[in-house]
Amino acid sequence: MIPPTMEPDEVLEIATIKREFVEKIAPELENYVVVLTGDRLRHIRASRQRDQLAFPRISKIPEVLTAPNKVCKNREDPEIANFYKWDPTIGKYLRVTLWINVSKTKGKSNSVLGFRVCDVEEVEKDIRKGLLIYKKE
Repeated sequence: MIPPTMEPDEVLEIATIKREFVEKIAPELENYVVVLTGDRLRHIRASRQRDQLAFPRISKIPEVLTAPNKVCKNREDPEIANFYKWDPTIGKYLRVTLWINVSKTKGKSNSVLGFRVCDVEEVEKDIRKGLLIYKKE
């Protein structure tokens, strides 16, 4: 459960992702725990003015991470992946941007960077560019 507020330096474990979601970009990853920091939650909540559809769905972040429809690697940063889950109630994808701790730094977990809603076209564009690393069967 994601609380309404957190202290900026607070860290909350929110999910454990499956290896298959990120093995193409992080084959040696050993820690699949995902955290959300108070600082990032504040950032996501501040974005509500830009994304009115995402704000009431913040509680779905763990679900997007544990049961995505698609996962795409980032265009520029090999340590970042976008997890997409279709939300039929709005006819759009929920997108969680995740930093993956590929450096094997002990004690560091994978961390949520952002959350928003996106159109089908954005996901299809990533797929056309060859960025798809996982697709739900």
